[in-house]
Amino acid sequence: MPGVRRLRRRKLSSMAIAPSSAAMPGNLRASWLRQGRLRAVPSLKIDGASVVVDAGKGQTATVWLVRYDPVERQVAIRAGENGGRTLPHRNIVRELIRLGEWSGSGVRYMLAVAKEPRLRSAVFIQQGAGGPIIAAIKG
Repeated sequence: MPGVRRLRRRKLSSMAIAPSSAAMPGNLRASWLRQGRLRAVPSLKIDGASVVVDAGKGQTATVWLVRYDPVERQVAIRAGENGGRTLPHRNIVRELIRLGEWSGSGVRYMLAVAKEPRLRSAVFIQQGAGGPIIAAIKG
Protein backbone atom coordinates (compact mmCIF):
# COMPACT_ATOMS: atom_id res chain seq x y z
CA MET A 1 0.00 0.00 0.00
CA PRO A 2 1.31 3.46 -0.78
CA GLY A 3 2.47 5.42 2.24
CA VAL A 4 2.65 2.34 4.49
CA ARG A 5 6.11 1.40 5.64
CA ARG A 6 6.92 -2.30 5.88
CA LEU A 7 8.19 -3.40 9.25
CA ARG A 8 11.06 -5.82 9.60
CA ARG A 9 9.95 -9.28 10.51
CA ARG A 10 10.96 -10.20 14.04
CA LYS A 11 10.34 -13.23 16.12
CA LEU A 12 7.77 -12.26 18.75
CA SER A 13 7.84 -13.65 22.23
CA SER A 14 4.69 -15.00 23.79
CA MET A 15 4.66 -11.91 26.07
CA ALA A 16 4.42 -9.68 22.99
CA ILE A 17 1.47 -11.67 21.69
CA ALA A 18 -0.49 -12.10 24.93
CA PRO A 19 0.66 -9.64 27.58
CA SER A 20 -2.77 -9.31 29.21
CA SER A 21 -3.63 -12.17 31.52
CA ALA A 22 -7.24 -10.99 31.82
CA ALA A 23 -8.13 -12.32 28.35
CA MET A 24 -6.35 -15.66 28.73
CA PRO A 25 -8.06 -18.98 29.42
CA GLY A 26 -7.60 -19.98 33.08
CA ASN A 27 -5.43 -23.06 32.44
CA LEU A 28 -3.04 -21.11 30.18
CA ARG A 29 -2.87 -18.22 32.65
CA ALA A 30 -2.12 -20.59 35.56
CA SER A 31 0.58 -22.33 33.52
CA TRP A 32 2.25 -19.05 32.57
CA LEU A 33 2.11 -17.83 36.18
CA ARG A 34 3.90 -21.00 37.34
CA GLN A 35 6.54 -20.54 34.65
CA GLY A 36 7.09 -16.89 35.58
CA ARG A 37 5.90 -15.64 32.18
CA LEU A 38 3.21 -13.50 33.82
CA ARG A 39 3.33 -11.50 37.01
CA ALA A 40 0.81 -12.33 39.69
CA VAL A 41 -0.97 -9.11 40.58
CA PRO A 42 -3.34 -8.53 43.48
CA SER A 43 -6.98 -7.96 42.66
CA LEU A 44 -8.74 -4.88 43.98
CA LYS A 45 -12.40 -4.37 44.76
CA ILE A 46 -14.08 -1.20 45.95
CA ASP A 47 -16.81 -2.27 48.33
CA GLY A 48 -18.85 0.75 49.44
CA ALA A 49 -16.70 2.79 51.82
CA SER A 50 -13.70 0.43 51.66
CA VAL A 51 -11.30 -1.17 49.24
CA VAL A 52 -10.29 -4.83 49.47
CA VAL A 53 -6.87 -5.99 48.28
CA ASP A 54 -6.71 -9.76 47.86
CA ALA A 55 -3.76 -11.86 48.95
CA GLY A 56 -1.10 -12.42 46.32
CA LYS A 57 2.59 -12.71 45.67
CA GLY A 58 4.84 -9.74 45.19
CA GLN A 59 7.08 -7.19 46.77
CA THR A 60 5.84 -4.72 49.34
CA ALA A 61 3.93 -1.93 47.64
CA THR A 62 1.98 1.19 48.58
CA VAL A 63 -1.81 1.40 48.23
CA TRP A 64 -3.02 4.84 47.11
CA LEU A 65 -6.45 6.46 46.89
CA VAL A 66 -6.85 9.09 44.17
CA ARG A 67 -9.79 11.48 44.09
CA TYR A 68 -10.24 13.19 40.73
CA ASP A 69 -12.67 15.58 39.08
CA PRO A 70 -14.17 14.00 35.94
CA VAL A 71 -15.65 17.29 34.65
CA GLU A 72 -13.84 18.86 31.71
CA ARG A 73 -12.40 22.28 32.52
CA GLN A 74 -10.97 24.88 30.16
CA VAL A 75 -7.58 25.92 31.53
CA ALA A 76 -5.63 28.99 30.41
CA ILE A 77 -1.99 28.04 29.80
CA ARG A 78 0.38 30.81 30.87
CA ALA A 79 3.78 29.62 29.66
CA GLY A 80 5.56 27.07 27.51
CA GLU A 81 4.81 25.96 23.98
CA ASN A 82 1.04 26.21 24.65
CA GLY A 83 1.30 29.56 26.45
CA GLY A 84 -1.61 31.87 25.67
CA ARG A 85 -3.91 29.02 24.66
CA THR A 86 -6.86 27.60 26.56
CA LEU A 87 -6.91 23.78 26.63
CA PRO A 88 -9.39 21.25 28.00
CA HIS A 89 -8.37 19.25 31.08
CA ARG A 90 -10.32 16.37 32.59
CA ASN A 91 -9.78 13.85 35.38
CA ILE A 92 -7.81 16.40 37.37
CA VAL A 93 -6.44 14.87 40.58
CA ARG A 94 -7.68 16.73 43.66
CA GLU A 95 -6.62 14.32 46.43
CA LEU A 96 -3.88 11.70 46.73
CA ILE A 97 -4.11 9.69 49.94
CA ARG A 98 -1.71 6.96 51.06
CA LEU A 99 -3.85 4.12 52.44
CA GLY A 100 -1.01 1.88 53.57
CA GLU A 101 1.40 -0.87 52.58
CA TRP A 102 0.48 -4.15 50.91
CA SER A 103 2.89 -7.05 51.43
CA GLY A 104 0.96 -9.98 49.99
CA SER A 105 -1.71 -10.54 52.66
CA GLY A 106 -5.35 -9.77 52.02
CA VAL A 107 -6.30 -6.43 53.56
CA ARG A 108 -9.21 -3.96 53.68
CA TYR A 109 -8.74 -0.19 53.83
CA MET A 110 -11.51 2.21 54.81
CA LEU A 111 -12.01 5.10 52.39
CA ALA A 112 -12.45 8.58 53.82
CA VAL A 113 -15.30 10.69 52.52
CA ALA A 114 -14.27 12.91 49.61
CA LYS A 115 -13.79 16.59 50.43
CA GLU A 116 -15.90 17.46 47.38
CA PRO A 117 -18.96 15.30 46.56
CA ARG A 118 -18.47 15.43 42.76
CA LEU A 119 -15.05 13.75 42.94
CA ARG A 120 -14.60 10.20 41.68
CA SER A 121 -12.24 7.65 43.20
CA ALA A 122 -9.56 5.29 41.97
CA VAL A 123 -7.20 3.04 43.93
CA PHE A 124 -3.83 1.81 42.75
CA ILE A 125 -0.94 -0.22 44.11
CA GLN A 126 2.55 1.05 43.35
CA GLN A 127 5.92 -0.61 43.92
CA GLY A 128 8.54 1.71 45.36
CA ALA A 129 8.71 5.49 45.16
CA GLY A 130 7.60 6.36 41.64
CA GLY A 131 7.76 2.69 40.63
CA PRO A 132 5.42 0.66 38.46
CA ILE A 133 1.72 0.44 39.17
CA ILE A 134 0.87 -3.24 39.59
CA ALA A 135 -2.92 -3.00 40.03
CA ALA A 136 -5.60 -0.32 39.74
CA ILE A 137 -9.37 0.10 39.87
CA LYS A 138 -11.83 2.96 39.38
CA GLY A 139 -14.73 3.22 41.80
